Amino acid sequence: MAIIKTLKISVFYFFLNIAILNGQNLIISNGQSGLIIKKGKKITIVYQNDDIKTSKTGEFLNIVDENVILGETGTETEIKIDINTITNLKTTVAPTGSLVKRLNYFITIGGILAGTYSAVWIIEKGDWGDGIGMAIGLIVTPAMAIYGGMLGAIGGMFLGSISHLIKYSYPREYKMKNDNWKFLYERSIK
Repeated sequence: MAIIKTLKISVFYFFLNIAILNGQNLIISNGQSGLIIKKGKKITIVYQNDDIKTSKTGEFLNIVDENVILGETGTETEIKIDINTITNLKTTVAPTGSLVKRLNYFITIGGILAGTYSAVWIIEKGDWGDGIGMAIGLIVTPAMAIYGGMLGAIGGMFLGSISHLIKYSYPREYKMKNDNWKFLYERSIK
């Protein structure tokens, strides 16, 4: 069993390395988050040659010999752009982990607010005048707070997903030198 597990892990890393070496994805990072632009995604690359800034928009195709290959929109031509001349990228691709962070935030806030509101509502509406009402209230109030918190968390999940889609539906700019974005690898073999 251990041999099969080791073989699976080895095969996984083999194919992962092949994908990286063949330049199927454009991967950049700033140390805190990463951006993986897959083949076929639309990007705008601004690069500078001899003090002249040029902007090209198209589908990312590949990376070959320190050059990003773009399929230019409208003309069906391939453009080679040297990685070292790229000053910034514009894309709608979201950084890795951004959805999880946003969902955690919205789920936490939604759960806390709805759970607190449910408990306060039960406390206000409950009959606390006699011992039976108080005993039932002590059982029902935490249960309603948990139930309300779960519903609030589900609502927060939907709000977080929608806000993430809205935030990354417009192109965002990633500056290579000013914001410390760097290519994780600069040379690939084809």
